Amino acid sequence: MGRPIWDVVATVDEPAPLVLAFVAHTLSLGPRCLHLYLDRPNPAVQDALAGLARVKVTLCTKEYWLASARKKRPPLHVGRQKENARQVYESTPAEWMVSVDCDEFLSSGAGLEEDLAAQGPEVTFMRIPVRERVLPAGMVQGGIFDGVFRLPVPNYKVVGPKVYGVYADFLRSGLTGHVIGKSAFRTGRGLQMCLHAPLNAPMGVVGTRAFLRHFDGVTPLHYAMKLLRRAREPQFKGPVRHAMARQTQFLIMAEVARDPAQVQELVESLKRLTPDQATALRGLGVLDEQEFDPSAALSAAGLQADLSVSAFDAELRARDAEMLGETGLAI
Repeated sequence: MGRPIWDVVATVDEPAPLVLAFVAHTLSLGPRCLHLYLDRPNPAVQDALAGLARVKVTLCTKEYWLASARKKRPPLHVGRQKENARQVYESTPAEWMVSVDCDEFLSSGAGLEEDLAAQGPEVTFMRIPVRERVLPAGMVQGGIFDGVFRLPVPNYKVVGPKVYGVYADFLRSGLTGHVIGKSAFRTGRGLQMCLHAPLNAPMGVVGTRAFLRHFDGVTPLHYAMKLLRRAREPQFKGPVRHAMARQTQFLIMAEVARDPAQVQELVESLKRLTPDQATALRGLGVLDEQEFDPSAALSAAGLQADLSVSAFDAELRARDAEMLGETGLAI
């Protein structure tokens, strides 16, 4: 069986260092094309990526949305992600399309391609399992990609409280973010896009080689702001969008946002492992302590980015000054 041909699509609204690292790392894995949709202007990203091979950058302006099938900008970011993914899915000549966010880094191109090549024609989509970045005890985070990775905890209802104590209910299977991973969609099957997997699609499988490294909150500030965005989302009729654990995170963050000590305590409790927690996860086989560093990929792509926490947070504060003022977030 030949090498699978695959595209990647992502709708992004993040500081330039994260976006450029994501682009460089993704290109290093060998996709045919990376379709990057900028949810709002980012001149540093637009300038850096101008003319870069295998990257198609689309700026999602008001005119873009008026010309889209939706005829207007969807109010929720997930709606915008779905529409952009749909456009790529229906137009790409690739055999597969992988839909991820720019805080999600695929483990390897070879592993993904081996997974895809192993799927028979009856398989319409393949889920890519997730691992979530956390900081170990004692680590002072200097770079945005520092840390280790925890996997979902089996039998979490029983095991979770033993590992995480009073914070167990803030986590879903031991993760702050999603536990389901993301998907590779086989093209030409009329699949209906959704964030993590297609809607009502038959014959989905879970890959066994590739996985995602999810940086659910690149820095403490980033994580806090991410939760506050969820708390401020417009409310619509229909099923609740977020699992109870995620709701607990963003509702508590909204309550304590103006108190820096409480914000820091919440972030530390959810995004840093104590020595006992690390030992427990290690014993369960759900702690990946391999380092991740996209610096080589950046160099290979001819891109430059300051991956320090200080540079990332400075750009984040500048980009989202209005939101910080409205929420009073103190961190």
